Amino acid sequence: MSNLSLVLLVLALCMISEPLICNAYILHIENGFQKALLGAHCKSKNSDLGLHLIPAHSEYNWGFAGNFLRTTLYFCDLSWEGGHLTFDVFHYDEHFLKTYCPHPSSDCRWRAQEDGIHAYNFETQMYDFVYKWQPPHP
Repeated sequence: MSNLSLVLLVLALCMISEPLICNAYILHIENGFQKALLGAHCKSKNSDLGLHLIPAHSEYNWGFAGNFLRTTLYFCDLSWEGGHLTFDVFHYDEHFLKTYCPHPSSDCRWRAQEDGIHAYNFETQMYDFVYKWQPPHP
């Protein structure tokens, strides 16, 4: 099989069974604070994205392709002067995917605000309150 034939085969499989093979997502961590700086350290089992300092009203984002076995997991430790929280920002849970990342090639959006962490709900087209901040690190 030539390289071109192989590429065409993969593209055809992606078109037929996109949710199983071509799971491309973009995760967004938004700083919704009025003035505070947000620290975001995100990682998966195989990839440490490092610490990112996100200014107010800005965001950090990255894309990835989920694996065929649907075991991809990303989590972030977010921190600011008022608290911190470590939580899963992407995992293969049917409710999570349907509500917050409804289809491959979609954007999954998380927003840090003074009261806690919010996730964008594609069904209601609003941000849902999901997590409360833990007290600041000593």
